[in-house]
Amino acid sequence: MNDVDHAMRYIVANAKALDLDMSTFIISGGSAGGHLALMEALTASSGQFMDPALPSNLKKVKLSFDGVIAMVAPTDLNTLYLVGGPLAPPGQEALLGCSLQNPPFTAGMPQCNESVVNQFSPLTYTKAARVNGVTLPPAYFAYGGLDTLVLISTQGMPEIDAWAAASGPNETWYDLPPQGTHNIDDNVNDLALNNWLDNVASATWTGPNAKTPTN
Repeated sequence: MNDVDHAMRYIVANAKALDLDMSTFIISGGSAGGHLALMEALTASSGQFMDPALPSNLKKVKLSFDGVIAMVAPTDLNTLYLVGGPLAPPGQEALLGCSLQNPPFTAGMPQCNESVVNQFSPLTYTKAARVNGVTLPPAYFAYGGLDTLVLISTQGMPEIDAWAAASGPNETWYDLPPQGTHNIDDNVNDLALNNWLDNVASATWTGPNAKTPTN
């Protein structure tokens, strides 16, 4: 996460030299990249994951995002590992440096405490935003109905509903293609996504949502 934060700060600090139009700044990612995009969007303003070794010009950068796109993104590491299989448990242990399983998937991995798991779960910060009166930027989420790794029920809808509570349902769109797997790209509603992007760029919210959050 330090690397993502470093990259975002570098982009902002060097936008002119890179010939970048920063009038609209959207961060996006899929799967583990979606997790990183959400974490950066939710914590960048606090500098929580800023590398202390950054040069002073990058430390001074004020980061904010006009929108977030997260596709099949893990959001709650308290439940992600429960799907089992060869990917979720070891991947989560590698990120956290500890395990919620007993015995752990990786031999010798120590047990996690709740604070560590919550620290790396986007859902923690999304819920806190509403409690603290922080308005989150517009977001577009996509999760596949046939995805057996990142589940709609535990990783998708809890985050979507929490984001809508802190951003507003009109600016929180989501797409749940029934035939979508973890490789969701071919099943995403491109028309809805493009409409959302147009709305973010114009800051004018028109057109139907891909779906309406449940809460």
